[in-house]
Parts: sequence; structure tokens; C-alpha cells
Amino acid sequence: MSQQPNIPQEVIDFHIIRRLARDRTALQACALVCRAWRVPAQNHLFFRVELGCPLYPDKTNCDNFRRVLAYSPHLAPYVRVLELADGMGGGKWMARSKPQLSAILPQLVNLIKIEVRFNSIETSWSDISTLQEPLRQLFQQPHLEEIVLRGLSKLPDWDALFGMLTGCRAGHVRLYHVTLDPRSRSARRRNGPAVRRPRCTIGTLDVNLTADEMEDFAFWGNNPRSCMDISGLRRFCYYGLEVGEFATCNNVLNAAAFSSLDTFELRIEDPYAYMTAPNFVPLAISRLRHFQVTLEDTFHDRASVPCNLVRWCTRLFENAGPNNIEAVTLSFAQWGTAQQDLDQQLAEWNALDAVLLRPHMRGLRHVNLVSDSEFANDRRAAQVFLGSRVAAMFPLLRARGMLRVV
Repeated sequence: MSQQPNIPQEVIDFHIIRRLARDRTALQACALVCRAWRVPAQNHLFFRVELGCPLYPDKTNCDNFRRVLAYSPHLAPYVRVLELADGMGGGKWMARSKPQLSAILPQLVNLIKIEVRFNSIETSWSDISTLQEPLRQLFQQPHLEEIVLRGLSKLPDWDALFGMLTGCRAGHVRLYHVTLDPRSRSARRRNGPAVRRPRCTIGTLDVNLTADEMEDFAFWGNNPRSCMDISGLRRFCYYGLEVGEFATCNNVLNAAAFSSLDTFELRIEDPYAYMTAPNFVPLAISRLRHFQVTLEDTFHDRASVPCNLVRWCTRLFENAGPNNIEAVTLSFAQWGTAQQDLDQQLAEWNALDAVLLRPHMRGLRHVNLVSDSEFANDRRAAQVFLGSRVAAMFPLLRARGMLRVV
């Protein structure tokens, strides 16, 4: 391997290696050129590591990666994102790999994101009993910013999960398909004398819980005997799946433990379920400063989906009463690119425009319009497209300079 090419290091790092970040074959070739190319290439190659069941060829075999680190320990600090993906055999792969994981995980000292996925139909809390302590230690990494847990069922209570997160430094935690054991619900609802609790460092929490689990979560947050003081939570993101789950958001929004909530985001996959009059439930958004509605990608007719959701938002703000909201964000995967789509929606957009300027919304400072995926590869095109529509969609807000296209 040669010592140094006749190229400035900055050019190698930022104008060559960085442009090849998604081309692993090219990066592997670059790592063999010379020492000046090896370090930045290896940084990109090992930035994200997936450890999973060897049955899946796209996952790094745990034994192989342990041997790589034993031979080249300098690679461990390059790993910034770690994904642990269990197979269809429940928690068995992770449990079997505990010796290898115990050798690997302590070396990964620069992690910024950890994702643990249990891909089986039902992986219960008891299935990972031997992994709970290694995971707890992993979640205490000093530079950690985000934790994602997917597919864990039959938790005895929220103390079990958040006890594993005690001492974590991550500001953002995502819980997807994490469920409680219904048989222990009565025990979870018992109150008692207050105990001294550590204050939670989590600033943002994303969940897709059922109605009963949301109710239990709000009760747990208010319970003075819970293992963690979660009153520092600032942002709460809820994935709405069924009509009945909408009302239970108020359990969290009204709970004293969540009085510091600054932002509430509602992510919706199928807005049709929420738009009929009998199912409309006002949300307790008066304490919030920022309210965001995000429409996930959908298979429905693209023109009518935003139209229905905008109608729901109009009803929501009509029933909001006096509030502290300073910002509203509307984020749609698809806004509809045809002119006929805009013509169909225009009356609904204009109604929302008028509601947002009513006296009870006097604290509103700006409205953000975001295109999540339609222009994912061209942010400038999204701004031009939406900018050309806002004059017709929000004439009143635009006249006051309150619109932002981001």
C-alpha cells in the first residue's frame, strides 16, 4: 500500500470518498489504494452495521464481525449506527449470540443510533430476559442520539421497558409494535406513595400504541411510583391506526406528567377513517406550541386524500378553543401535482386558511407546508411547486407573511 497520493487530503475526503458513500464496492476499492484513502473509506464502510440472523445474507454475521474487530480494533469507533435484527425465531438468535454480542457491543463507543428489531410474529419480554442487561448498557452509550425498538410484546408494565432506558443519553426514542401483557393490566393501574425517580432525558418519543396502551402510558406517566420522571418530554409523535385510538391521545395531552409537551405530531396512514362526523373527537391541543399533521404515503386516490384530511384539520382548529399554538405544520407525502387536484381541494384549503386566523388562534406565528416524499430527491422542486399553489390555497395567511414552504 502506497504512503500518500499527490492529492490534498481534503479533496480525497470531501470530493471523492464522500461522493461514493452509497457505492460500497467503490469504497472497498478506495480502502486498498493507500493509507490516505483507507481511513475515510473505512469510515463510510463501517458507518452503519447490521447484525442479524445468518440466514439473512444482507445482515453481517455476528461471528464474522467479532473476528473483524479482533483483527482490526481501530474499525470499532467508525460504527455510528447499529442495527440488531432478529429473525423469525423470536429472540433466539440474539440470545444465542450473547457471547459474541458481549464482545462486540462494548467496543462500539461512538454510536449515535441504535435500532433493535424483533422480526418474529411475537417476541415477548421473557424471550429476551438474558439480553435486557446488555441492551441497558448499550443504551447508555455517551454519544447516543436515537433508539428504535420494534416488535416487542407482552411487557409486564412500562417500568420494565423504561427501566432498561434508565441512564440513556438518547434524546429521541421510537417504540413501534411494542405491546403490554393484557393479563397484568390491573396490577399496572395500582397507585401508591411517591418514590424518588430519575428524570428522563428523552426529549422526543414516537409511539404507535393501541387505545388501552395509550391510557396505560398516561397513567404510568402520572404514577408517582413509576421508575422514571418523564415530565421533561417535549415532543410526542403518535401513529394513528384506528378511529378509537384518536380520543385516547387526550389521555397523554391532558396528563400532568406531560405538561411540558411543546409539540404533538399526528401521523396518519388512512385519513378516510377519521373524517365522518360521528367519529370526530377534538384533541386537547390548547397547551401546545406546535401541532403537526403528517399524512403517510397511501394507495387511495391522491386528490381526495389531502382534501379529507384538510377538512378534518379545519374541524380540529374550529373546536380548539383558546390555545397557545404558535406553529402548525402540514406534511403530506403527496400533494397532487395536477391542476384538477388543486381545483377539487381549493374550497377546503380556503376554509382552513380562514379558521387559522380566527381570534382563538391569535398566537399563531407561521404555518409550514412540507412535502415528505413526492419531491424527496429535489427539495427545490418542492418549494417551487408548493410556492406556486399557496397564493390560491392560503390567500389570507400568505398576505400576512405567515406561510413557510420547507
